[in-house]
Amino acid sequence: CVVPPVWLPVIVPRLRGTGVAPATTCGFPLGQNTTATKTVEACDAVYAGAQEVDLVMNYTALRSGYQHLVEQDLRAVIAACGYAAQRMAREGQDSHPPLVKVILETCT
Repeated sequence: CVVPPVWLPVIVPRLRGTGVAPATTCGFPLGQNTTATKTVEACDAVYAGAQEVDLVMNYTALRSGYQHLVEQDLRAVIAACGYAAQRMAREGQDSHPPLVKVILETCT
């Protein structure tokens, strides 16, 4: 169930035990946020209970030949999700790194 990040605190408790994974987006809608912004969004989503994070890839960076920026975003968000899940586990909360999926939004 993919919802905007603001709704995670509402749906996470409602989905517990249903087998439906709470999910949200990161870098929505065009993926042109900075890497720092995306990592904060991703950590916030994990702390709110997201089991899946759909990362919007910076399509314009890819088209412009800046593959290193795209890779930097992907690696940073995946690492941030892992870090957030580890931190929660250290604090005694049940947490696993979320599945990170990439959205290729090409409307630009």
